[in-house]
Amino acid sequence: MKLKNQIQKKLHKVYFYGFDTESDKKLFQKSTLSYEDKKIILDDLTNNQKFVKIVIGITRYNFFCMDKIINKILSYENKITNVKAFNIFPVLSIKDRFIRYLEGLNLPEFFEFDIVDEKLIELLEKFQILRTKKIESENDTARLLGILCEQMFIGPWHIVIDTCHTCNTNCTHCRLHSPTNNQTKDYYKMKMSFENFKKIIDDAAELKVEMINLIGGGEPLLNPNLMKMVEYIKSKGLKALFFTNGILLTEKISKKIIELGLDEVWCSLPAGSGKTFKTINPMNNEKTYDKIISNLSNLTELKKRKNLDNPKIVMTHVIHTQNHHELIEMAQKDIEVGANEARYFLFRMDPTNVHLKLTKEDFSRIKKQVPIVEKIFKNSSVHFKENIKFQIDNFEVNKGYFSKDFFLKHGCIIGYLYSDIEANGNVRFCCHNRNVGNISKSSYKELWTSKKYEKYRVQAKYIDKNKDVLFENNQTLFDDECFKCENHPMMNAIFLKLKKNDLMKYYKN
Repeated sequence: MKLKNQIQKKLHKVYFYGFDTESDKKLFQKSTLSYEDKKIILDDLTNNQKFVKIVIGITRYNFFCMDKIINKILSYENKITNVKAFNIFPVLSIKDRFIRYLEGLNLPEFFEFDIVDEKLIELLEKFQILRTKKIESENDTARLLGILCEQMFIGPWHIVIDTCHTCNTNCTHCRLHSPTNNQTKDYYKMKMSFENFKKIIDDAAELKVEMINLIGGGEPLLNPNLMKMVEYIKSKGLKALFFTNGILLTEKISKKIIELGLDEVWCSLPAGSGKTFKTINPMNNEKTYDKIISNLSNLTELKKRKNLDNPKIVMTHVIHTQNHHELIEMAQKDIEVGANEARYFLFRMDPTNVHLKLTKEDFSRIKKQVPIVEKIFKNSSVHFKENIKFQIDNFEVNKGYFSKDFFLKHGCIIGYLYSDIEANGNVRFCCHNRNVGNISKSSYKELWTSKKYEKYRVQAKYIDKNKDVLFENNQTLFDDECFKCENHPMMNAIFLKLKKNDLMKYYKN
């Protein structure tokens, strides 16, 4: 064969970087040879071993899959393959164990290893130190390493599960239930079944997910299975929280969630007074606001009686033109109810709520209130989460953007940290409508570990070059919503960890 003869004359060493043509070319983009081309070279090996040496080029992007590469090559030779995978855990000894792993492989003499990534051993050494000094937890360390190596070693830190689409409020800023937004009746009736939920949690536990957040397109307490869901999450050793508007947080429910060991309750309360609450929630009245304050205060009292810290109460306040004047009053109410943490968010503007757009005057008033709010919380036991400061620093009044070009500069790493599962089973890549698949067709674990999901993660990391990549529902990877992303605090925390631990130099190099 002409190709065979050409290769034999020109090549004495054949490098493999992946376990198929796609992964091979990804790691060595200059390669013009397919896996089939390389098989021709391997045929030469059978006839005359002097002409060819098989070299596996090792980098931070493939050190964890040596078994797949070696087994694939050996399969071409019809050899029995039983090379075991390298396990990154425990990270405490990852560098030392990887070197021993390579040394312990009993391979034919025509194999050779070449660590072509000069920073790989240095990188693994740094991660050993992170765990030796207990700077980061084992799971967090694995996620950091996964981001740098562009590989999923563990499940996301956080899974958001949409329990139901029914709601007992119609907040004017809500994308689903506001008076200006109409979904189909079937949509509003949608609830996640307990059987599907259990399957997700089983996978989450196996993948070492830390937190399950029960939220979604409605009020979770309207799902009759919510307490069973919390109980099941806790039985698997995971942290659990749910969002609520607080209306149904009765004494009976509060006692139950304390009994179940719920970790956090997040209450969305977009008002500092009954009057403003009624404006934002036309279907409710000022007495409903008082009921919410009473329910939260009662939960705090029940915790005190039992001398318990959990569930922590986290107050969230979405800010727009109808409530921009009440940040201080909201802070005072947070202290009154005994909250543990408070978060303010500038609202996400879209075509259904553009009438809530902040004016320059509104924005100026918000900026003046934030330092006062910060001071109020500083003199209390309530922790003030400063995410609104980032939004203010990057806010564009005309368009309502508040995350600016954060993702184009840094890349999006949400695919390593977070998943969002709708009541209908759609698994979303982020908090926007980017579907990866559906749990009716594949289990959550199968989706999370799939080649498809992995590809989306890497494309998002280099989002500036992959803006038009399409998801299953034809939604692009990057669009206007990315300028109003509420996940940037989670990602920014990771970038700060990478910087603090001197790891940013490995991020895209």
